[in-house]
Amino acid sequence: MKQILVFLVFGLLSNAHPLKISTSKISTENDHLEIKIKLFNDDFTYLISQNYRLKQPVFTEAETLRATQLYFNKKLYVLQNNGKSFFEIKKSKYTKDSLAIEFHLKSEKPINKKKMFTINNTIFFESFTKQKNFMKFGNQSFETTISQPQATFNE
Repeated sequence: MKQILVFLVFGLLSNAHPLKISTSKISTENDHLEIKIKLFNDDFTYLISQNYRLKQPVFTEAETLRATQLYFNKKLYVLQNNGKSFFEIKKSKYTKDSLAIEFHLKSEKPINKKKMFTINNTIFFESFTKQKNFMKFGNQSFETTISQPQATFNE
């Protein structure tokens, strides 16, 4: 019984979780793509603090958002007609339980909704080999993995 209690307490205190996923809901607004992406707070805080040398990243503060924007520019973008468009952070917030961070992003350039577009989503791939990034656009759902870092959508 003591072993179970110690395991449960340690698990709760460490915030360790076996899931290595992100979820994204993609929509269009005025010919731009918008993404609401949720990331585990502990994983993303560690990644940003290590990669950008921030001691305690707070994802509502300007310095952390600048570092996060640089990271997203490397890891999350849309391709269409041989052109690349990055996503700008428009808003960030913690979930009520603070287990996740939700970012609201908008593509810099407009896209043609009638043509196919590809999203490159390699968030966390440098840290977790089993990372999966789930994306939903309308009734289409895809996941990106290390072996398949892009998903192609059409309306």
